[in-house]
Amino acid sequence: MIQNGSYHYEIGIPVEMAWPDVGRVLNYTQHSYQAASKDCVERLLPWSLPAYTLIEIEVVSGVVTKWVVRCDMLPDRDLVMALTNAYVVKTVWVNRKDDRHATLQCDRYVIPQRDLETA
Repeated sequence: MIQNGSYHYEIGIPVEMAWPDVGRVLNYTQHSYQAASKDCVERLLPWSLPAYTLIEIEVVSGVVTKWVVRCDMLPDRDLVMALTNAYVVKTVWVNRKDDRHATLQCDRYVIPQRDLETA
């Protein structure tokens, strides 16, 4: 069974984790529309999940409950979405493509078991 907690791609995501399916229809919460509106991208929100980079996964009781994905949006910007395993988008934000977020808080994430065995 997969350990509960959050996993980040820079620390490690176990290969057996469920990844979101490209092309699945997305449902947006009111909060996600408001967040998109603040970034002036509400008209650019995709109807279905586009190709993405997986950033984070959250697991509760051995089940993936949340994904954070980063998708191409504009030539210089990416759309980041937090969505549930039912494809409900809880929030969105925009990042510059060259933004590398050097502020990762490693203590917030689980280190996958296979990484502990090889460390």
